[in-house]
Amino acid sequence: MLSPRILHFTDSELSWECAFTTRCECDPKPSRRVDSGIQRRDLKDSPGWSRILREYTGRHLTYAKDRLPALAGVAAEAQTFRPGVRYLSGLWEDDLPYCLAWYSMVPGRAKRIHPTTAPSWSWACLLGSIHPGGSYMTSIHSSVPSLVQTIVVDYPAMESNLYGSLPAGQRATLTATASLYDCRIVFWGQSHESTVVEVQTRRSDQEPLITSGYFNPDTEEDADTVRDGELAVLMTLFGVQYIVLRRLGECDCTFQRIGIYEGTELPPLEPGRKKRITII
Repeated sequence: MLSPRILHFTDSELSWECAFTTRCECDPKPSRRVDSGIQRRDLKDSPGWSRILREYTGRHLTYAKDRLPALAGVAAEAQTFRPGVRYLSGLWEDDLPYCLAWYSMVPGRAKRIHPTTAPSWSWACLLGSIHPGGSYMTSIHSSVPSLVQTIVVDYPAMESNLYGSLPAGQRATLTATASLYDCRIVFWGQSHESTVVEVQTRRSDQEPLITSGYFNPDTEEDADTVRDGELAVLMTLFGVQYIVLRRLGECDCTFQRIGIYEGTELPPLEPGRKKRITII
């Protein structure tokens, strides 16, 4: 995608590839059958960026710390289609909050990268294949309204590489005002073969209602550290898209993302029940 001409060195031969033709030593006759994989035009919109992320995150890296640097050249090229839009650890600011709906293709098996190179609200915090979520598959921005009232990202200055990992010792915070549901994470089955999220909602004039859905942890670390009966919070993004957050320490408004909620749509909260929180 970035190079218009590529020379492939393989164990058996050399082959040539450009935007118009391919040629190899085994067949001296040029071929105009060019691979219809990811092209530069895929960089121009959110569905295209979705395709890139699905392809890229499924690849194996020698060093986990290269999760973002290895994609930097592609991100820089994509920036030409989004002038003035901030690139936030693999996400584009004008796609918020829809781009927060990403999820691990192997829930509970991906590895969280240490030391931290990206915030927990970005897919780049883990090593493993991810799906960008329904928001990227179509131009959903205009058809499904966001349920996040305000969203602000405090992102550190990236001096050496605008598209690389967070500088050592620095963090990026996402502050949002959204509908939050208190919930409880519960293990099911004798061998804890599944984990569910129980959400209790109640309007002032109604009896309490318990709604259950599956908890899909982002990483192996999240799956291993969650406790049976642990209290957590669901943050509503849009439609039936919710992310699961763990409260950090005694602070009532700072959280870390640990997974997604997969289930039916939750009953709407009473007006005025939205809260302002920070995710790191």
